[in-house]
Amino acid sequence: MGMAAALVMASQAAAAPVPPTPSGPWQVEFADQRCVASRPYTTASGPMVLGVEPSPDGEGVRFLVRVEAAAKESLGFAPGKLVVNGRQVADRVLFWRGGNNGLIAFAEGDKDADPQNLVRLREVRTVALQTKRLSADLALTGTEKLAGVLATCNRGLLESWGFAAAEQDRLASWPKMEGRLPITFNDYPASAIKNGESGEVRTRLTVGADGRVTQCALRSGSGFAVLDNATCALLQRRARFTPARDKEGKPMAAPAFQTVIWMVPGN
Repeated sequence: MGMAAALVMASQAAAAPVPPTPSGPWQVEFADQRCVASRPYTTASGPMVLGVEPSPDGEGVRFLVRVEAAAKESLGFAPGKLVVNGRQVADRVLFWRGGNNGLIAFAEGDKDADPQNLVRLREVRTVALQTKRLSADLALTGTEKLAGVLATCNRGLLESWGFAAAEQDRLASWPKMEGRLPITFNDYPASAIKNGESGEVRTRLTVGADGRVTQCALRSGSGFAVLDNATCALLQRRARFTPARDKEGKPMAAPAFQTVIWMVPGN
């Protein structure tokens, strides 16, 4: 699989982009909560890792760009553009601290706001991520093959969560949240605000045939139990879904995936 890309840090924006050189092959990680493909690159400004993570339900792709970061690099949301196949699908980027002092930029289309923002990996040909800190302009090839590998990985992941292969085969449509995310800043735990605790909580919900959430599990936590617990409690109590449907049009139980960002202003 080949990939041509150009990556420059914001401080080098005036210089001609230097194409990164792959320093390793694509690797697919089959962890207990996600399937992601990543490939390391060597660039003029240091090492970079590009990652792609399709949602287990096929509803969109998260793009990850990991670079080295200064010790005092500010984190949180920043204005930016995620452009896929020439179409802008997101207008903000989340910067988060990774391991070994790495900085990770996350971006994906907001599937809850506009179904047209959905991005499917097999259709991706170009990806551009543009922020003040980071500019990545990528041309991808072989995404159909990579999407197939990750789809197989996600099928096994769903089985490991109890969504049997036979149930996956009879599924015609996934659960869809009704309305907007039922969590607002007013729900922010007071202790977390006081302590300046922010984080991203990625959840895996079990949605019954009646559209109600019967179970919430963490795919990845924020690092703060109060935020993780609040997320699951609120989603289980408030979230309502149009239930999944089987191929005969009957409602059925199925998983749904929801991410909640808790961000103290100023962080």
